[in-house]
Amino acid sequence: MINLLPDGYKGQIEKEYRGRLLIVALIFIFLTEIVSIMLLLPSYFISETKYYSALNRTLKDISANGADSLKTSDAIKKINDKIALLKISGGDKAQVGALINSIVAQKYSAIAIKSINYEMRGSTAKIDVLGVAKSRESLLGFVDRLKKEKYFAEVYSPVSNLVKDRNIDFSIQIAITP
Repeated sequence: MINLLPDGYKGQIEKEYRGRLLIVALIFIFLTEIVSIMLLLPSYFISETKYYSALNRTLKDISANGADSLKTSDAIKKINDKIALLKISGGDKAQVGALINSIVAQKYSAIAIKSINYEMRGSTAKIDVLGVAKSRESLLGFVDRLKKEKYFAEVYSPVSNLVKDRNIDFSIQIAITP
């Protein structure tokens, strides 16, 4: 087929074609967004109504339970007091977390620690370690490793810990260096 259009007109027709194609693509994208928004609107309104109804119920519960909120604030104060007990101030004094980590780092696989209790009385801090040892040797090794720790002034293991030969329920008291 013979092409009778000059090159200038061919370029112009090409530009118009691409412009029309771009307009059609943009219209398609715009209509797709409009349809998706219309499909999401019911879900949005349902979630908003549920949110506000839950908010209203919560506000009613709070206003009805004013005395409970006082109990809650008292509980928060008690927890804050307990947290304040855990803080040790001073330059060379060890933090409680570091003390607990050093205790856990010293244990063998034959030692199972059930609980670690920290108590601060004045300037004296004490830690009680309760647990189960598989054998007497593993318990003695654990106590020896704790005695070598630099933060612990005294590690006391009662003689009653050594009565049984296997599966020993033990209790160790540790005094912290001031």
